[in-house]
Amino acid sequence: MDNQSTYPNVEFICSTLLSLLYNESRKQGLRLPSNLHLYGAQMTTPFLDFNLVVVGCLRTKTPLRALQLNAFVTSGVVPAGGAHGFHKGFLWMQKSAEAMSQIGENEGSDLIPITTQSVKYAIDVACDLAITVRVEQWFLDGNHRTALACMIFSLAEQSVILSSTFCPYKAYTIISARFHPGNESNHLDEVARQSARSHLVSYIRTCTRRAMPIKDSPTALRPYLERHLHAIRVLPNTVIEIEDLRCELEIFANEGAWMERLKVWRAQGDRTKVNMKLTFSSLAKGIYKLP
Repeated sequence: MDNQSTYPNVEFICSTLLSLLYNESRKQGLRLPSNLHLYGAQMTTPFLDFNLVVVGCLRTKTPLRALQLNAFVTSGVVPAGGAHGFHKGFLWMQKSAEAMSQIGENEGSDLIPITTQSVKYAIDVACDLAITVRVEQWFLDGNHRTALACMIFSLAEQSVILSSTFCPYKAYTIISARFHPGNESNHLDEVARQSARSHLVSYIRTCTRRAMPIKDSPTALRPYLERHLHAIRVLPNTVIEIEDLRCELEIFANEGAWMERLKVWRAQGDRTKVNMKLTFSSLAKGIYKLP
């Protein structure tokens, strides 16, 4: 049974209470996150230790490695509080991961087997895997975050690493394809899928480079991978911030309170403004445009 559907009443009650609390806080002039229910237990469960969760020398495409990455970015739980794992349609992956764990195929000091292909090939393979995880929804939750984690590990397998210009949230918005006509209830049709893949490949090509030392010292990858995976697992903080700000700006717009809306916008940091415009293109043009 899907763990997320086990506690529907609890989720509804929490969502309602948080909404009421948000509305009341706005009346009092306070800022309070109203979308905490989006991630539920993942926001209160302690982070897992990278060195205890992501273990063994495994290729990224193996079910066990994908399951490890999902555990890390979700703290091992779904929003309702149950354990993370594969969706029903991918139980064969769950069984494969369990079998690999039991026979010890996950043991080893290195995290990934390093090979060397062209940067273009590495990016194509990594982005294909990321889009597959996101579109097919392998896991009960955290598919977008797991998709990005898989992409980073897959790139590293080919001795390709991300530069400092890589923005996890931008990659997140790309694979989300939130406003693409082919996105129905978070499921992408083939046109939307190809569009998301094309945009992701184009973006990743601007922020990757060959890292030859990786092949000679695979253990040097560990801090690099941990740093990037941590940036991915805290993405819910950004998503909640963006959704709450959207709600606030939308309320002011609906009320015709344009000066108040502008004042709230100007109070935001540069990174928040960039993330908002990445997510909502309407803020960059038309009557809802903001500076």
